Amino acid sequence: MLALLLALLVATPLLLYLNANPGVEERVAELSGPLTAAKQGDFGPILENAARSLLLPTFQGDSQWRYNIPGRPFLSPIMAVLFFAGLAVGVSWLLKPARASTRNIQNHEDRLPRQVGFLFALSWLALGLSPALVSGPELSTTRAIGLLPVLYVFPAIALGVILDWQRLPRRLTVVLVTLLFAGLYLQTVGDYFVRWADAPQVRVQYESSLVETLNYIEAQDGMETAISTTTPSQYHSPAVATVRLAKSDTGLRWFNGNHSLLMPNRKKADLSSVDLLRSIPCWKAI
Repeated sequence: MLALLLALLVATPLLLYLNANPGVEERVAELSGPLTAAKQGDFGPILENAARSLLLPTFQGDSQWRYNIPGRPFLSPIMAVLFFAGLAVGVSWLLKPARASTRNIQNHEDRLPRQVGFLFALSWLALGLSPALVSGPELSTTRAIGLLPVLYVFPAIALGVILDWQRLPRRLTVVLVTLLFAGLYLQTVGDYFVRWADAPQVRVQYESSLVETLNYIEAQDGMETAISTTTPSQYHSPAVATVRLAKSDTGLRWFNGNHSLLMPNRKKADLSSVDLLRSIPCWKAI
């Protein structure tokens, strides 16, 4: 509870500023479309996003390469089984009557904190998943990041029950659980430090070609350059250049070649603007 209060205290200045200046946070407007539609009586988009995002923890993950292997859920198949088992155990705690008779008073005292803890974890699970329920599963890894810490509480509940199960030898149970975590560790290392890190789609997502281009430009002396990119606004590709380049006066110009026509500087070009246009086949056809 103290951590939540501190988080609210730290976030308060930002929340107040955004409330006073609603136009500065464009990303919120981009992602709040389903909520806007719901306010107008159309619940279709938010229900569709919620139905797909409910699969994120255990069945179907983020479909993009930016933060995740496409389609990989947050939990591996074995951990997903343990998640549902832990969820079922927790629900049984809530449904089981807590009679405080003289004979089971100790069990009642042990069960009450367990029920409260499970309700807290369940609430955290719902709140952590709620941003993805609104915006959908695409690129949801960062939006649902608050879900990840509590997600592993439910498999832990199931493992606790297994460890307390008297039908298996204690040492055998410990060995099986150790092997489970070793397998999970190896799978995670292979997926995210080898498979994901080496995927060419990830290099595209993180602008590796743009960084190589900037390295070349930086090695030139006073080279005036126009770069075509699908994200020419100041917060995207130009921001990468600002972080990467040591010199700020590189003379970079940014445009989207899909929707732009590059015109040379008339003072430095051999052709006038009209002559340049007339030299283009499509201009002659017009």
